[in-house]
Amino acid sequence: MSPNAREPQTDREFLININDHVEQLVKDVTDIKEKMDEKTDINLCDRLHGVIDSRLLIHGKAIDKLENWRWYLLGMAVAIAFIIESVLQLVRK
Repeated sequence: MSPNAREPQTDREFLININDHVEQLVKDVTDIKEKMDEKTDINLCDRLHGVIDSRLLIHGKAIDKLENWRWYLLGMAVAIAFIIESVLQLVRK
């Protein structure tokens, strides 16, 4: 078998080869980090928090309005029942 010309023959060549690969890996990782920073939105959580808070506020206001209607209808039912009872008492006398 003939040795491959690209394979390191000495320890020094082997270490130089490893160093070249490590430097390339560092460049690749740096490129990946830069691309990820460009594609990720750092303020996404803050914006989502604001959107969720505003939606919860809208839902809270809607719930308050519905509760007010419930009490309004209950009050009307009690008032109507009182009026009907009063009228029935007047008719019986």
